[in-house]
Amino acid sequence: MKTRGQRIGWFLMLAGMLVALRWGSKAETIYQGPDNFNYVQLVEVKKDRGPFEHPAVIPAQELERVLLELEYVKPGLLPFSKGGSKERELFPQADAAQLAPFLSQALKKADPSQWVEFSWKATRRLAQASFLVKYLVHDGVLFVKDGRLQIAFRNIGYEEILETDMLSRLDPLRSYSGMYDLVLPPLGQWPAPNLDAQGEPARRNWIAIPLDTLAQIPEPVAAPAGGEAQEPAVLPPSPPPAQRSAEARLQELKKLLDQDLITQEDYDRKKQEILDEF
Repeated sequence: MKTRGQRIGWFLMLAGMLVALRWGSKAETIYQGPDNFNYVQLVEVKKDRGPFEHPAVIPAQELERVLLELEYVKPGLLPFSKGGSKERELFPQADAAQLAPFLSQALKKADPSQWVEFSWKATRRLAQASFLVKYLVHDGVLFVKDGRLQIAFRNIGYEEILETDMLSRLDPLRSYSGMYDLVLPPLGQWPAPNLDAQGEPARRNWIAIPLDTLAQIPEPVAAPAGGEAQEPAVLPPSPPPAQRSAEARLQELKKLLDQDLITQEDYDRKKQEILDEF
């Protein structure tokens, strides 16, 4: 019978093997951001996943338009419920503009045995309250196969707590356990690769877009000069206007809570920050 020390040793050895398999010499970094949640890599995958139609030349502008089309929603608690929250964009314009060139570069450099793994910490401003900001992590894989650009997410809308947080590393083509779902476009527009017996999407984390339709995705609405599109992807909270009273800000904060746009934890933290200023 193994001692506690032996069991810990076996666990650490197994963990080391898994890390080596995941982050070994077969992973090539295209971009690494300032923390563990921003990166783009080429990773060699199992043979049953490929071969992929790589290298693939897809302009960054087309990939940016794809990213801007993506939305997510928190599903309802009951099977017949259509959703428990409103649809939200995955990538604000500034984030999409920064991520797309790295994805384009990775696809152009990939070989038929590699797919692109990405993770991005996107900025989300809550309603019109510019002093309320969340950083949400979206990560997954991207590749070209069967004449389609395919994106499968491992995590959608993950709210970073610590830089040491461990996100799901499951194969997103086999399983998905995230709390948010992609809002899939109509099947006639972007056919989903994973349909159930009734022809409905079996998992709402995976889209596949025919390459010949990429150019048909509409251009995003241009942001005003000096607007959000001109800001960096990671934005510090903006200070409130000097004339705004604490009472007005607290009322706005309570309204966001009542509309389920922020959590109780967010409300308590921001409320205390406002009170500490006065």
